[in-house]
Amino acid sequence: MASRHVNVLNPGDPFRDWLVEEVIGHRLKNKKCSVNVFKYNSSHTVCRYEFIGENLSVMAKFFAEPTGRLKDYNPHNGMMNEYQNLKKAASVINVAKPLAVNKKFNCVLVTEHIPGKSLAWYFNHEEKLYEKLAAVAHMLRQLHENTKASYNKENEFRNFHEVLDYLKLDYDTRESFNKLLGKWWYSSLLNREHGCMVHRDATPSNYIFTKASLMPSILRAPGSRHIL
Repeated sequence: MASRHVNVLNPGDPFRDWLVEEVIGHRLKNKKCSVNVFKYNSSHTVCRYEFIGENLSVMAKFFAEPTGRLKDYNPHNGMMNEYQNLKKAASVINVAKPLAVNKKFNCVLVTEHIPGKSLAWYFNHEEKLYEKLAAVAHMLRQLHENTKASYNKENEFRNFHEVLDYLKLDYDTRESFNKLLGKWWYSSLLNREHGCMVHRDATPSNYIFTKASLMPSILRAPGSRHIL
């Protein structure tokens, strides 16, 4: 995922000082270091904070700063949901470890930064595609088989309709999806007691491969959804 340098934070900046004093200060040799800020294109303001001279970075996602079309939501709930889902998934698969949340700084979620190459990079360079896709499939299977989540059929279908509303599809395409949802609704296969965690954002840049592990790491939290 491409980023651009946008700022340098020095001691005295409230957000920089909170990161140092409350989040990662115990990992810094020089707590007076300046911090480079790199911004990413995303559905919210997402930045990497590089502590100069420390060989350490963290990622921050500001839930109260949406940059996409979807703006009508509760940022505090979004922040806490992603924080809890990351903590839960971390016991099963590799994820960006959640470090802290703070509603005072535009509902920010701070996670570790995972350096490496994304699945998108392998797509673009056409390298080791079978190996990397197989690793993603294996990781997702681990997630599905080792998590249990509540399942409410009505809520799941309400979520599908909200997504379709958000996409503003043309009439014929929407009707095709409505017919499929109708068939799924009356299918006995969906009358289950429990669901599991799934990763609903299949964006290739969300999967990072590092030298330390054959399995990819997920940057964004899986959601507690039932698999259809």
